[in-house]
Amino acid sequence: MSIIFIYYKNLYKIDVKSINTINEALTKFISIIGSYENDLIFLYKGKEIKHKISLNKLNNIKISVYNIKVNKSNNICFILCPKCQNLSYLN
Repeated sequence: MSIIFIYYKNLYKIDVKSINTINEALTKFISIIGSYENDLIFLYKGKEIKHKISLNKLNNIKISVYNIKVNKSNNICFILCPKCQNLSYLN
């Protein structure tokens, strides 16, 4: 079984044979991309991930990752919804 992270239109596949919790997988992904955990938001099926979830409960895991601290030099624009305060993506 593996987890696929989708980050800036790139796919990162992480094998989870030696990983027990989702927090371990997130830590491994963060070390691969060289970012900080506080700068990222992780979504699974449209909902923010709880870090203590056991991987045995999840199948076919695809996690969307968004950087909430975007540099002005990037062409990607993130805006908070004025009603629900959730992160939105404008293309």
